[in-house]
Amino acid sequence: MEKIIIKNFGPIKEVELEIKDINVFIGSTSSGKSTAAKLIAISREYALNISSDFNHFIKLTVQYNVNFKVTNKTYIKYSDKDFYWELKNKEIENNGVNWLVTRLLTSIDKLAVLMHPKSSSLSALERRKKLLGMFILSGGFEEIIELEHKASGKKSTKQVQALLDIIEEYKGRFDKENLAKESNVEVFNEAIQDARLLELLPHMDSEIGLESIIYIPAERILLSMVAESLFGLMNHDVSIAKCIKDFGAQFESARKKLTHFSIPFLDAEYQYSNSSNLIAFSDGAKIKLEQASSGLQSVIPLLLVIEANTIKKNIFKNYLLIEEPELNLYPTVQKELVEFIIERINKSKDKLVITTHSPYVLTSLDNLIQASNAVKAHPEQSKKVSEIVAEAKWVDFDRVACYFFEAGSCRSTLDQENQTIGASNIDDVSETLGKTFDQLLELKYAHVS
Repeated sequence: MEKIIIKNFGPIKEVELEIKDINVFIGSTSSGKSTAAKLIAISREYALNISSDFNHFIKLTVQYNVNFKVTNKTYIKYSDKDFYWELKNKEIENNGVNWLVTRLLTSIDKLAVLMHPKSSSLSALERRKKLLGMFILSGGFEEIIELEHKASGKKSTKQVQALLDIIEEYKGRFDKENLAKESNVEVFNEAIQDARLLELLPHMDSEIGLESIIYIPAERILLSMVAESLFGLMNHDVSIAKCIKDFGAQFESARKKLTHFSIPFLDAEYQYSNSSNLIAFSDGAKIKLEQASSGLQSVIPLLLVIEANTIKKNIFKNYLLIEEPELNLYPTVQKELVEFIIERINKSKDKLVITTHSPYVLTSLDNLIQASNAVKAHPEQSKKVSEIVAEAKWVDFDRVACYFFEAGSCRSTLDQENQTIGASNIDDVSETLGKTFDQLLELKYAHVS
């Protein structure tokens, strides 16, 4: 089970979140939902996971623009299965080194089984021998990179080559005749704590398909406004949060992959040609992204980055965190956007965290849950249900978590009895507006006989 506990950090007094495959954080402005989402992103950072350096945690909070004061009352604990890291009394403790060894071996194990199905029948000890040999001695790491690059058409970057050179240094210290020897594990542990390797791990992430953090900030509209100068922005020391720059790099990469990207629910096609970002409409009109409405400027980069990172099915997962997907969008477009995101996530098996102010986002997700509920209750009705909601968009209730943030704490909105997201539980604004309207209507007609 994946879980995070946060106490006395920024706007958050105390929250405890169980993180599932699809997670929605809703609440008013400055309620702590974005802070919680960013701390989840920080918690997944490799460098933090295998380091107990408090200053590195502070550096990450600056990069994600949540550099709130940390006091002795601040407490954060993140855990995922066997891994944990904990911030307490301005000190960090984690079991990241052992966890990372296990995780890398498990990841390679998945690939080994795909490449050599018979290996799944090996004993744990024999498999460990095979994996250590495959990873360090037998060119397994190089083979993983080669497979990924063959699929994507990429070549090894300088950073990946540097990573391979570091691994080469450690190869000579391995006992090749007895791969299961304890000293081999010790050398491997030493290797993954190498400071140079620490710097290169994020590049390993992107090159061999291990889990990547993809943070889509609310400030993404800024990147659309300077889209034609995006490359220069990413390569100069512009004073903006690193998480925004990182998303800019994602957008830069995505638009090169998806030079023509049809968006039916916007009745438009995104085109990238000669360093220009264009939107072509079905009536023949064509405008630059920089000239488009604020809604299009917000949603186009989001759509491109999600599409580019989910079209390739991978045995490893991405971790998508999206701030306010509804920005400047009409309610019907919000519905279509939610369905687009869920359809991609269902296919790619990635994890998703959304922060939002919009009850339409919750209601749209609730409809996808109800489609799954209906088929569970009446399997014979699956065809009729799919005519209303395409099967690719159905969402299992057990995969969803939804939290309402308020006054420094949060509560789950899920209605377990009816298996709904409980969107009606938090749309108190509509009720308040309706009550005000009724009161004014009564006064208007108070003297009408």
